[in-house]
Amino acid sequence: YTGADLPLYHYVRESSMNIVNRLNGVGMVATSDIELGGTDPLHPTNKKPVGERLALLAKGMNYGYDKEYSMPLYQGIKIDGNKAIVKFSHTGDGLYSDGELTGFKICGADKVFVDAKAEIVGDTVHVYSEAVENPVAVRYFFEAVTEGINLYNSIGMPASPFRSDNAIDCYTVSITNAEGNKAESLNSGDNVIANIELTNNNSKKGK
Repeated sequence: YTGADLPLYHYVRESSMNIVNRLNGVGMVATSDIELGGTDPLHPTNKKPVGERLALLAKGMNYGYDKEYSMPLYQGIKIDGNKAIVKFSHTGDGLYSDGELTGFKICGADKVFVDAKAEIVGDTVHVYSEAVENPVAVRYFFEAVTEGINLYNSIGMPASPFRSDNAIDCYTVSITNAEGNKAESLNSGDNVIANIELTNNNSKKGK
């Protein structure tokens, strides 16, 4: 699916992770690397590998399983010069990637995120960009579509998307009806088919 299908799904994902972090006995697994099948992104047909990951999570959380059982989880960042050092838990025997790390973005005090380079160093990832001299925040695939995630722990679990900041993205919202006319608001009684376009004003391309 595309970002147009679920334009704000990353906030739903983040809200779910916030529940995991705040409540005991609650867990979540990532499925970004699984071919889920079907056409509905919220109710895929290939449920077996998802169930297997959830079962492993339950074993580790509740039944004394003493090996790694979870995906890598963001723990925090430390700024070191022009780099942000991202710390993870549940790395198993270490983090790895099947190629150059993608999906990391970094920003300075202006809160404008640019594409960043990233390198695995032990249980951490060092994130930096020539365009940001004094970084303050990092994001990893914090967007609706997470295609291309390639940061894993030693049991092959993909890292969960995250952001180190809590800034509210500034979106330009354009709403048009079926005839292409601008609409400031839509009432359920109007029986109008609408197209909603969201443009994130806080991101731009960079080195």
